[in-house]
Amino acid sequence: MNDDTRQNNQRIFDKVTKKSYRPMLDLLEQKMNEFPSFKVSFSITGTWLMQAEKWAPDLIDKIKHMVERGQAEIV
Repeated sequence: MNDDTRQNNQRIFDKVTKKSYRPMLDLLEQKMNEFPSFKVSFSITGTWLMQAEKWAPDLIDKIKHMVERGQAEIV
C-alpha cells in the first residue's frame, strides 16, 4: 500500500470515527448505564480492527469494556 492510499484510508477512517463510531458507542454506553439489561452484538471485520488499532484504539477499549460488562458480544 502506498502512502497516498494509507493517508486516504486514515482520513476516511477518522471522518467515519468522528461522525459515526464514537457517537454511536457513546450512545450505546449511555443506554447500557441507563438500562442494565440492554445488550448489543457487534460484527467486527479484521480490516476495521487493524485500522482502529492504528488510528483509534480507544474504540476498541470501549467495546472491550462493554463485553466485559456482559452487555455486548462480538459475532
